[in-house]
Amino acid sequence: MAEEEPVETGPAYAVPLVEDVVFPLREEILTAAYEGTTTAEAKFRAGLEKDAAKAAEEEGGDGLAVPEKNLTFGEISFKNLFDLLNLCKSKTEIYPAETVVVDCGSGLGKQVIGAALLDSWLKVCGVELLESYDTMAQAALEKFKAGVETMDESVPRCADVALQKGNFVDEVAGLCGENAAIVCALSPVFQADQLTALCTALQGLKMGSLLITMTRAAPDVEYWNPICVQKMECPWGTATVFIHSKFKMPPVEE
Repeated sequence: MAEEEPVETGPAYAVPLVEDVVFPLREEILTAAYEGTTTAEAKFRAGLEKDAAKAAEEEGGDGLAVPEKNLTFGEISFKNLFDLLNLCKSKTEIYPAETVVVDCGSGLGKQVIGAALLDSWLKVCGVELLESYDTMAQAALEKFKAGVETMDESVPRCADVALQKGNFVDEVAGLCGENAAIVCALSPVFQADQLTALCTALQGLKMGSLLITMTRAAPDVEYWNPICVQKMECPWGTATVFIHSKFKMPPVEE
């Protein structure tokens, strides 16, 4: 009797994580990466940078690349991120080993490092416009990477965790490439024009990819279908979370 050939299996899709398994160990790792870093210091440095940009603009130089109202600091907690990614997993099949996670306006990088602690993603990256935030975020990321080898075996390892300075509208498509992606635009102050520009940048994103926004839904209903709308208690108040799925590709140019 001929031996049966082994059946090839594809990558497993992710199931929602159990809170007791994740906390407190992974939260402690995240907290350790930011030891000595305070939100007050971050806001102070950002304020100086914004003032310098305004002064330069008044003298005929370059000002801020986006309106200042889009740069208000507002982090979500590690528990918020945990709940958000679990919510995504409960609404659609997600394959972390084939998925890129991008945080738009990544601030101090906590959502980036936090996401890296929650699954073995193909890549996790953040894009931040303000140099003051990016400098502090890079320091935390280096501290996190230095401790990866000593982390408990139960903690996921991502192949690539990175932060970069720039305008996420310009960078996001290149970071996602042809991969499935979860794109997070989690600031509650992003305006409609900025979200419109983000959606335009993501038109070529792989179908089934997710876009998560807060307070405002994605304005582009031609390519993005809202699959979940839910209230979430954040450190700074209650926010409405919108999870959208990419269901259409732009026409192929001849």
